[in-house]
Amino acid sequence: MRKRTKEGLETIFLLGLASLAAALPFTQSSVRVASWKQESGTVRSDRIARGELAYRVHCASCHGNGGQGNGAMAEQLKVAPADLTRLAHDNQGVFPAERVYSAIDGRREVRGHGPNSMPVWGLTFQTAGRDSDQEKEVRERILDLMSYLESIQAK
Repeated sequence: MRKRTKEGLETIFLLGLASLAAALPFTQSSVRVASWKQESGTVRSDRIARGELAYRVHCASCHGNGGQGNGAMAEQLKVAPADLTRLAHDNQGVFPAERVYSAIDGRREVRGHGPNSMPVWGLTFQTAGRDSDQEKEVRERILDLMSYLESIQAK
């Protein structure tokens, strides 16, 4: 009988999780993003305004005030920041909500940035020292930011 190592058990566990995730009809981010498009006009405009503020604080230094990848820090980066006004254009006219959510949250590597070069905002959007689940608040902040990004898409 083969002895199971801790690493071997972890691998089996991770493979099981991967199989389960592949079998599920929705990804974690699709569940988070699902209700985003069903909001009323007032809620949506409030979300866009909060998202614009978050963008100016957290994103504009690299991606630029207009989202075109020309922020003050852009020249300091190894890879130029993405033009965030072309996300829908580059995805056959559809805003790629799930990909954008995952990129902001930090669970998806952003090609060109390399691993973890872009800040992991899902962690940054948490309140330090708070001993409770902050997932709902983090989700709302990311959805605010996504709403703003969708509003600046080139026509």
